[in-house]
Amino acid sequence: MYAVCDACWTHSGGAVDSALTGALSTFAELKEKGLGKFLSTTVVVLGMLLYLPVVKNALLILTCHATFQCEFERCYTDPDTKFLIAALLSIIGVAVVGVGMVVLKAYLLVVRYRSLSRELPHQELVRKSLFGPCKPSWRVTREEYEAFLDADQSMLRALYLPFDFYFFHFTPVLLVFKAATVVCIVVTAANSLSQLVAVATVEGLFALGLFVLSPYRNVWVEAISRVSCLHQVVQLSLFAFHRVDIRENPHGEGYGPQMIAVSATYVVAVIVLVLGVIFGPGIKAHCSKSKMDRELEEELERYRAEEQVSVGAA
Repeated sequence: MYAVCDACWTHSGGAVDSALTGALSTFAELKEKGLGKFLSTTVVVLGMLLYLPVVKNALLILTCHATFQCEFERCYTDPDTKFLIAALLSIIGVAVVGVGMVVLKAYLLVVRYRSLSRELPHQELVRKSLFGPCKPSWRVTREEYEAFLDADQSMLRALYLPFDFYFFHFTPVLLVFKAATVVCIVVTAANSLSQLVAVATVEGLFALGLFVLSPYRNVWVEAISRVSCLHQVVQLSLFAFHRVDIRENPHGEGYGPQMIAVSATYVVAVIVLVLGVIFGPGIKAHCSKSKMDRELEEELERYRAEEQVSVGAA
């Protein structure tokens, strides 16, 4: 059997033992950090997950979108009590969640980023310049940032944990992107060309920025985000072709099979990448250990050979 102590909650047991150890580790982390910090981190994550549905439904109600035509038939022309209450709650949702949450998170992250920029150690870097002599710059290294994240216990950690230090504020950018996509859907006519162009423009600009900036710390998470953006762009392109084909051939199937195939491929790719996120660190550690063992063995062989040569010479 394996001994599990307060200082070390990991061991090299089997699948069942590993699952038990993981549960004990979570319990120990909860006991160490306290229920308050655990709940605060949960609130931050839930806020991120609920942002899109709250803002989307609120805007759909406020604009009397066709989605709610059966629920609110007359909307603003002859509003009833139910619609007035829904509209009031939607205004509060847009103000508090849609705008307030983004502003609050941006402010908190800017304050924390400035504080860390002064406190974390810096390293001088010299980069080549095309327009003059090389100028040194002082930057926080990835190693220092990783060490800080390992020791960080604040409730804001969930907001910047996935991103590199110099993309500390990327969470509000993600929220603005989600809100922009919803606005494009709401303010344009349903299933119209203008709606398709607006959504495609927002998706394309975000995908381009994501590919250029590479804001994520983990290469697997970076790959998932890029595959997701690529999937969205391809699906929008296929949907445009689908609409043209259906208009020209109303009884045809259009590009439906291709869209289903792209979605199935996307799901498989995400599953593979998620497995990479889960097992990647362990595989990397195993490969590093094997490489170190080979280097030590080669060094030992060279030492033995040199020792034999010195003995023969003597």
